[in-house]
Amino acid sequence: MIEVTLVSNNGCGIPVRIPVNEGTTLEKFLEVSFDGDPDDFTVRVRCNGTSVQAHRDYVLQNEDRVSLAPRKIEGAVSL
Repeated sequence: MIEVTLVSNNGCGIPVRIPVNEGTTLEKFLEVSFDGDPDDFTVRVRCNGTSVQAHRDYVLQNEDRVSLAPRKIEGAVSL
């Protein structure tokens, strides 16, 4: 088992540490741990101090930090 921190701006933005099995992909992690459509969010993984926009097939590592930020704020006007 490894631990991954999930920070979602879909609510109050409080980080939650979640135990996951080794070899878990980002896609599977989001299916189980996130309430919403990941396509509506920018998903980043911070590992070793570097934040990257991750692909769904990325295999999570111990101490990774997954953050989700909405691509569009409800009610906002596109410029």
